[in-house]
Amino acid sequence: MNAFSQQYPAAWGAGHPVFRPRGGRIRSGIRGLLALATLWLLGAMLPAAANECRLADPNSNGEHVGTICWFQFGAVDEDLPSDTSNVPFEFDLPDGSRVELNVSVSGGSAANPRLTVRQAPTWTGSNFSGNSGYYTILTPNAAALHSPDGRGNQAVLTLADIRLYAPDGLEVTDLPFEIVVADAERLNSNPEYLDFGVVSGGTPWSVLEWLGNAPASAVQQGTPATLDPGVASACLGSYVDCLRFKGMTGGSDANAVVLASQKVVGSAQPFTVMGQIHSAAGQGFAIGVRCCAMRLRKVLPEGRADPADQFTYSIVNVNDQTVSTGTTTGTATGAYPYISTMAMSGNALTLVEEMAPGSASALDAYARRIVCVNTRTGETVLDDGYDSASPPTLNILEMGDVVDCDLINTPLPQADVSVVKTALPETVVSGGQVTFTLEVANAGPAAADGAVLRDPAVDGLDCTAAVPSCSASGGAVCPASPSVAQLQSTGVAIPTLPAGGQATFELTCTVTASGQP
Repeated sequence: MNAFSQQYPAAWGAGHPVFRPRGGRIRSGIRGLLALATLWLLGAMLPAAANECRLADPNSNGEHVGTICWFQFGAVDEDLPSDTSNVPFEFDLPDGSRVELNVSVSGGSAANPRLTVRQAPTWTGSNFSGNSGYYTILTPNAAALHSPDGRGNQAVLTLADIRLYAPDGLEVTDLPFEIVVADAERLNSNPEYLDFGVVSGGTPWSVLEWLGNAPASAVQQGTPATLDPGVASACLGSYVDCLRFKGMTGGSDANAVVLASQKVVGSAQPFTVMGQIHSAAGQGFAIGVRCCAMRLRKVLPEGRADPADQFTYSIVNVNDQTVSTGTTTGTATGAYPYISTMAMSGNALTLVEEMAPGSASALDAYARRIVCVNTRTGETVLDDGYDSASPPTLNILEMGDVVDCDLINTPLPQADVSVVKTALPETVVSGGQVTFTLEVANAGPAAADGAVLRDPAVDGLDCTAAVPSCSASGGAVCPASPSVAQLQSTGVAIPTLPAGGQATFELTCTVTASGQP
């Protein structure tokens, strides 16, 4: 594989994200709860602080790795106690968009019921971000809301009034997006259940995929009304949809479900979903947002114009923020690895390339083309020349799209220009004259139109009275009226010098002992 480097904004992965309800931070213990109560009283005055949203490693398993961004709910081991009510959260998405929602935790049969922010995987055997390789979220992370020991038994997590905002700060109301929920553990038959509900404003649940390779019989799917209805559920019959998942094996070999509900565009009801844990052991949720993905790579099918040339290629959002960038290294030909970003519908993403520092050539030394294909539909959405002064922008992403773009650079043919200078006679005494001939030839294969010839003045020659002459052959065109002043300073431009063309200049100078006129 070709070498390259990829960078993301520095905030991604920089330490633990922090659970911040309206600018405050939840801490465990009575002291923290008192502080939290104070923060809730001040909530109307303090804005919500943004948490991170993390993409899984693009090399991990999962059908939708590039299109789901997983919410980071706080600092690891911080608690969301039962009676947490409508705490506002913001999550910054990789493309500069933002999701806002309100978090509530209620119910629970254990003493001091709660959900705890945990790093995924919550244990190595989990099929979500665990050693099975599905949706591997780089550590440190805070991607799971978890009950490690039954403290969350029967606890209910509600995510209410979920809204999407574009990078320009305007709410996106005319395009859909999906909220994704996943089993962040594994269900077994001790017994364990997970209930998921779409309360309002969204479509019924769709099963995006199952994580793992266990038999389908290891988890039973139904509704709270039909699957063990004696286990009371907080998912009400009046909701848009309710699903129940039950562990059927005594061990830990069970697949983890990933569900999605799409916001109903134009609905007057707030987009709200919920989940409930029924387990006296470890169990939890992972929550994310899904839409689309953009990938960009550099392709050098015929290598470089100069071995030192390297390319930086980037994805930039509407706020002129670089959301993903990569730089080639080495001298290999072919395709370099993709950079990528999860992108929301309606966000315009600009695809930018430039020569990396230390390159010997400019972009103009290359023929440049960009080709983008929607891998979901197979449609080529862009196939055009690349103009670095007006880089292409794509804003056609729809739910589930993954658009792959290739920036293809091919070295342009180079001109091979030579200059031969001769003098007749070769030996001249002071006061004598010498005629110089300068032959400019282009061996091709490219034209060298506009090539500039310079012949700086030297001591011992007086050329001020000379009138240079020019003759051309092979399709070359001489400059209109070349002068010695031009030739010895800024140079004389040859307007047309095709491959095989030649321009010959002559001028006669006087040899002086002093070098002065």
